[in-house]
Amino acid sequence: MMKLGIRYWVIFGSTFFLAQAPLFAQVPVEQSPLILMPLEIAQNNDETSAVETPEAEDSSASDIERLEAIQFYNSGVDKLTNGDYLGAIDDFSASLAIDANDADAFYNRGYSHHILGEYQAAYDDYGSAVELNPEFADAYGNRCYAAYLLKQYEEALVSCEAAIDLKDDNPDFFINRGNTYDDLAVVAIEADNPDLAAEYHEKAIADYNAAIDLKPDHAKAYYNRALAYNRLGDHQAAADDYSASLERKENFGEAYFNRGISYYQLDQMDLAIADLTKAAEIFGEQNQAVNQSQALEILESLKP
Repeated sequence: MMKLGIRYWVIFGSTFFLAQAPLFAQVPVEQSPLILMPLEIAQNNDETSAVETPEAEDSSASDIERLEAIQFYNSGVDKLTNGDYLGAIDDFSASLAIDANDADAFYNRGYSHHILGEYQAAYDDYGSAVELNPEFADAYGNRCYAAYLLKQYEEALVSCEAAIDLKDDNPDFFINRGNTYDDLAVVAIEADNPDLAAEYHEKAIADYNAAIDLKPDHAKAYYNRALAYNRLGDHQAAADDYSASLERKENFGEAYFNRGISYYQLDQMDLAIADLTKAAEIFGEQNQAVNQSQALEILESLKP
């Protein structure tokens, strides 16, 4: 018997993180842009069983097409893993042209779009994935994040809640939902509704708490919770969480930067200057010129 082929997967988990800039009106510098946290890749090593078929001359057209779809899919996975996102999109699209019922191909094409900043295309592909596979928790989680980036907050909440219902032990889903609540709080402030804003901030903090309970060494959960405390004006709690984040992740420039701002708000100038200096150093080492420039600008403004 001839093997038709073994299809393999690289399924990327929904571990996208957005490092939001704090609000610090007293510091004479523009708010830094949104910073994407590094992506973490979670691989699913499951393989389908090899599909057996009669000898090649007796193979049906559908089997031949299936093999071609698998070959395009696997080529897309290789390109995605190697950072060729445009090539991956082309290959997943070719696979889907043959087999339009492949949730994994939609998911990985959506991921490729996501990396390229094409969030609407990513959102649409994740949506196709969950339509085909309603149990696809990671697709819901990533669709939540794509909707969040598109500022489609209600859709983000729906997707995150679906992800959590399916897999309530994934801390990243709670972080994604917490980020959504925290931004909704900012929207409420802009609409002059401080009570609603406070409610959303508390929901965000509750989600970050849940993420920390699930993964106590999750540096980004502490970091995002600190941002929520910043927005609530609880700068000591924010500073404590930035410290907890830094205990778990060295060279976290954003955490040093924002803790420096919290120390500034707490009128602890020596600590603020030390943290902003460290942040500028790390940003320089990581070639984050915009962030380094902002840290140096704030440091210059703090000089007597």
